[in-house]
Amino acid sequence: MRRIPLLIALLAVSGAAAGCGGGGSTATVGASAAELVPASAPIFLALNTDLSSKQIKSGDAVLKKFPVRDQVLDGIRSAIAGSGIDVGTLRRAAGPEIDIAVLDLDREFSVGFTQPRDENAFERLLDTRKPPLKHFTKDEWVVFSDKQEALDAVKDADEKLADAGAYKHATADLPEEAVAKAYTSGAGLREALEVGGAGLATNAFGGDRTRWASGALFAHDDGIELQLRANGPKSGVKSYEATLTDAIPAGSVLAFSFRNLGGTVDQLKTATLPIAAQIEQVLGVSLEQLEKALTGEGMLYVRPGTPIPEVVLVTKPKDLSQTALTVDRVVRRLAPAGSVPTPATIDGVRVQRLDLGAVGIVYGAIGGRFVISDSANAIRALREGGGDKLADDKTFQAARDAAAMPDTTAGWLYVNVKDAVPMIEGLAQLSGQQLPASAAENLRPLRSVLVYAAGNGDNTKVTAFVQTS
Repeated sequence: MRRIPLLIALLAVSGAAAGCGGGGSTATVGASAAELVPASAPIFLALNTDLSSKQIKSGDAVLKKFPVRDQVLDGIRSAIAGSGIDVGTLRRAAGPEIDIAVLDLDREFSVGFTQPRDENAFERLLDTRKPPLKHFTKDEWVVFSDKQEALDAVKDADEKLADAGAYKHATADLPEEAVAKAYTSGAGLREALEVGGAGLATNAFGGDRTRWASGALFAHDDGIELQLRANGPKSGVKSYEATLTDAIPAGSVLAFSFRNLGGTVDQLKTATLPIAAQIEQVLGVSLEQLEKALTGEGMLYVRPGTPIPEVVLVTKPKDLSQTALTVDRVVRRLAPAGSVPTPATIDGVRVQRLDLGAVGIVYGAIGGRFVISDSANAIRALREGGGDKLADDKTFQAARDAAAMPDTTAGWLYVNVKDAVPMIEGLAQLSGQQLPASAAENLRPLRSVLVYAAGNGDNTKVTAFVQTS
């Protein structure tokens, strides 16, 4: 039943996004119920429900660009109204912030907190819900839950979350004003992933090393930003400068920058699962050879093509000749029966070409870089003087500026949605399909997406910025 407080919070947010409801608030905007929550709470959420705040207004301005907005908000309101709560009354009675603390994931203990504009009206709403929510008032906060035992845990708590060192560190660098903020302890994160059936994803969040994680969602005039932070012993990722933006062509609709994927392969060598041996058998090379081929800076990018998009992998390996041998062995191992790579020359560059009918693969070394692509145009574009580069691409520059991406990161993913949509529509038509009109309409307001990571000691930060036109 921990979903009930979340649904109430979502209703308040949907009311704020609708730009209706009203009245000033006597509560202190930004006050946190963490001062009431037991220190052992594994998860804590804070949602901004202040209709007059810049965050809510900016967020709604962004959402209004998408046709699906009204449909989503209507669905949320209908779901809440179905539980017996009057939407309009709740919007008027709830406070400028609704906080939610999950006290026990196994027993589904969660508690909601708000400083209501109209305490009597808000409590009547809790009483009219089917079944009614239990509640009490403490320090001007109305505390509510479907379980009395959860409320008792709040009443009896001696140590508070606001005083816990992990919580202080996790929330210290989050923006002061946001649409929503979240905190979880390391144990809470692992337990939430397991409860949600995502046990395999635990390692992606630091596994047993994670001490805490936090995040914030906040609105800008031209988009929505999500910040995620995690802390764990020696878990901070290493940063580098992506130099390949000066090499790959402008107009790319997708670019993924990475460094040292060989390290990931190195981890497979110590795995107890049989996956390492299976990979070697399928690819026809050892993990050591694969690790050396993937060590160094790399970038995967996609450009619109006629009719098939141009997909290119560029790397700067330490040993070009060794990488060439490894790639050639893998291509020959995976090639269909009767197909073998043959030497070719493209604009004076010696490469290997594998014909696969309608498409093919070309690969080879170009000026200290190794390139694999489905298009000969990639070879031409990557030569010196091969046209404008991604570093000078105006859409990419605008995305970098909007997301405040630094020169050095631990890796990033860029998507030029504005130009990717026509490419996707063209591919759909090529296959005899058509992109649903509703999907196209809701993708059209998007300009770009940029996700990047940065590390510092034990800390890792991931920022995602969705920019709108």
